[in-house]
Amino acid sequence: MEVRHLVIHMEVRHLAIHMEVRHLAIHMEVRHLAIHKEVRHLVIHKEVRHLAIHMEVRHLAIHMEVRHLAIHKEVRHLAIHMEVRHLAIHMEVRHLAIHMGVRHLAIHKEVRHLAIHKEVRHLAIHMEVRHLAIHMG
Repeated sequence: MEVRHLVIHMEVRHLAIHMEVRHLAIHMEVRHLAIHKEVRHLVIHKEVRHLAIHMEVRHLAIHMEVRHLAIHKEVRHLAIHMEVRHLAIHMEVRHLAIHMGVRHLAIHKEVRHLAIHKEVRHLAIHMEVRHLAIHMG
């Protein structure tokens, strides 16, 4: 099953994912995003209901306000301005499960590029991301 476009409610308006997307439902805005080299877990708090993506994720467009984005260590370039319009992720996402008060999100493989366009000018991460923490509300 190939999903081309997926609309999400609330602050997240558009989400385009290519290839094998099973479950996806995100609610509310993402306030904090912390990435610490060797990322393995993704913690999301508050109103995230369910999110399960299998196989390769090519493009991810999120229309919402990112208040804080903290990336530590191996991050090369980072420049975010108010709203995030487009988020392109070129990597293989094996497991991405989020339930209610979400507490876990495992990402395997390396994250090569993470580009955010429009209000967000440039964001390039060249390293293996193992831990990703997102705090909502």
